[in-house]
Order: sequence, then C-alpha cells, then structure tokens
Amino acid sequence: MKFKKLMACAVSLAVAAVVIPQTAFAEAEDDHYFETDEWGCIDLGDSIALLGYSGEDVNVVIPEEINGKKVTDLWGTFMMDGDIETVYVPASIEFMGGMALEYSHPFYGAEKLVSITVDEKNENFKSVDGVLFSKDMSELCVYPAGKTNASYEIPDGVEGIGKGAFYRSKLTSVTIPDTVTEIGGEAFYFSQLTSVTIPDSVTEIGDSAFYGCPDDLTIYGYKNSFAEAYAKDNNYNFVALDNEDEDNDPANSDDTTAPEASDESTSSDEIADPAETTTSTNAENGNTQNSTSTDKNEPTGVVLALLPAAFAAAGVIISRKRK
Repeated sequence: MKFKKLMACAVSLAVAAVVIPQTAFAEAEDDHYFETDEWGCIDLGDSIALLGYSGEDVNVVIPEEINGKKVTDLWGTFMMDGDIETVYVPASIEFMGGMALEYSHPFYGAEKLVSITVDEKNENFKSVDGVLFSKDMSELCVYPAGKTNASYEIPDGVEGIGKGAFYRSKLTSVTIPDTVTEIGGEAFYFSQLTSVTIPDSVTEIGDSAFYGCPDDLTIYGYKNSFAEAYAKDNNYNFVALDNEDEDNDPANSDDTTAPEASDESTSSDEIADPAETTTSTNAENGNTQNSTSTDKNEPTGVVLALLPAAFAAAGVIISRKRK
C-alpha cells in the first residue's frame, strides 16, 4: 500500500517538475529524510517536520515526538492519504504549510476530512467546531473539505482567510464579517460556493480565490466597494446590499445599475434571478459579456496544487537514491 502511494506521489512530481525551482531539490537533498511505519520525516536538527502520511487510519493522531525530537512542522502532510476524516494536532506544532513557498496548507488533499482538533496547549493554532484557526483567531486557516454544512458564518474578529482555506468545500453560502480585510489566493478554489457576502472592509483578494466555483456564484457587497470592483473585473454576478431596505420596484432604481425584467435568457455571467434584486454591476452598461476576467478564466493554481505532493516525493526519491 505504501509503495502505491509513493508511486502516485512520484507521478505528481513528474507533472509539477516544470514549475519547481531547481534549488528546491538541492535543499531537499541537504535535509535528512527518514521514514517511520506511518510517516515520512525530515530531521531539522532540533525538531522534526512531517511531509507524508502512509498509514491506514482515517482518524489520525499527529505524534508530538519522533526519535526523541519534537514534531514542530507539517509540510504537505496529507496529500498522500485521501480517506482521512479527523486529525489531532499536538501542542508541539508551530508551522503548517507547503514545503515550497509556504504553499497552501497540509490538509489540501484531504477531501474527506471533517474535523481538525488542536491541543489546547498549542500556542500557535486552535480549532473551533473542527475548523482550524490561528491561536489569536485572526486567520481562518482551514475549513475541512469533508464538512457537509451548506452555509457558514466566519466568526467576528477574523482578519484574514488563508490560502486555499476553503479548497473544495461543500459550502454553498459563506458570510464574511467586516473584520476581514484579506481573502487569500485560491481561498475558495473549486468549492461549491454560489453565494458569498464580502464586506467593504475587504481590500485584497488573492489570485484565483474563487476559481472553479459554480458559474452562478453571486458576490454580495456594497456599492463602490472593492468587492463590487472585483466582481465586475472578474465577471461574477454582483448584488448590492445597499438596496435591501429600498422599494423593489425597478422604476425606483437607476437604469444603469438595475437590469429590467426580460424574456431573454441571461448568461452565466449575469445575475441569476433579476427579480431578487434591483442592482447589478455586472450588467452595468451591458458590458457583462465583454469584460475581461483576470481570475475566473485563468487556472493559475492548477499545476501548483501538486507542489506539496511533489516535494514529499522528492524526499522519498532522494532517500531511495542514497540507499
């Protein structure tokens, strides 16, 4: 079983090799790779980094120590076992991320993961209802892809949504509080999101944040906000929250911002149901079909999604070569 998993990882390595800096391989070779019965490990000197799980358990407990050294880092750990359902993170963990360029998070490939539990003594991370946050709750790090909830309200106080945080989540609706200022790249990558409320506090949205979401994804926000500009620039449906308390009669709306009812079918880039709102910047001046997309049509992270697995394989291959 372990051999098959390592071979699958090696295939990913071959695909991703075109985008991996050559210096990264040299760095991996300089590290001290070894294996236990369940883990691929890197000896960092004073501590251990985990970069691959090859066990059979679906409820995984990350060890706090290996060979007498604390386990402090998780590097793309779970790209190699997709049946994992729960993960326990010990107090010793200080860093979670990709081996290359701190890419995404170590649970990126665990699509059946429903819950992450963090030891209360951990000084860097915490979990709330199975969702992983930074210890101070300033960043939402990972929403497990296996959770079956249809909607989710991000807690007040969160300031940023991490890279790939909602990767392939089954959520269809997410509400973002007005404490959030940044949405990381690929945050909702290939999720089932069809509705997201973005407050005007958000001033930065990373590359491909909503790439792969359903065509009828609608962004709710305020007029003249960053969210409105982002939706317009990337051909996403936009509904202005400013008009929630206004009369729904189209006659009371500005013709340049409110589409009139029509018998003609609307495209996937237009508002899905004009009867539900009176404002849509995507329909402004009839330019919906002609606007340029810098996010929706550019799969900037498709190949990069293989990086964690690629680097895990790099360590394995190097180890095999030494033997």
